[in-house]
Amino acid sequence: MKQISSLTTGLLMETPSQTGKQHGETGYVTPAPINQSTGPKWVAKVPQWLNEIITEDLSLLISSINQGARIADKELARSSLAAALLEARRLQASSDPKFIVKVMVGLANLFRSEMPDDTVLQMYVRIFQEIPEYALREAAVDVARTHKYPSMPLPADILQHAQRYIQQHETWVYRTERALAVVNYEIKRRSK
Repeated sequence: MKQISSLTTGLLMETPSQTGKQHGETGYVTPAPINQSTGPKWVAKVPQWLNEIITEDLSLLISSINQGARIADKELARSSLAAALLEARRLQASSDPKFIVKVMVGLANLFRSEMPDDTVLQMYVRIFQEIPEYALREAAVDVARTHKYPSMPLPADILQHAQRYIQQHETWVYRTERALAVVNYEIKRRSK
């Protein structure tokens, strides 16, 4: 069978240079107004819910380090990155059962649904107990925006939304870990 050209079908594939994204980049990317020799080419946009930990300045620092820019004050960079990484890892803790029940009661009230009995609430707790609180909170907000029926949303709907936030968070943890490792290596190399 003869392959049809993408020009024939009208399906055009964009290359990273056309979209402004680098290969493997996640999230929204905006060009940084910094000279290439002194700063990063691109700075990944931090999700709104993560701004308390990863500020714009820290995002710029992480992007600069991960793109090979030289950092003048490595000790300050290390302490900033270590503090942010510690707080980001703290966010990965499992949800408290009381918080899960509170979210489920809130969704039941929002959708004017009957409050689940204790057995069902225990099932919700078991299902959501491995999900971090930030992901459950943001997923509940997403479900509140998108759920169209006057009934409790299914756990799968909430889990689907929560996975997006967990993946975003893990990406930022990885980027921060990588930047911290680079700074630690530079400090260790400089001290020899």
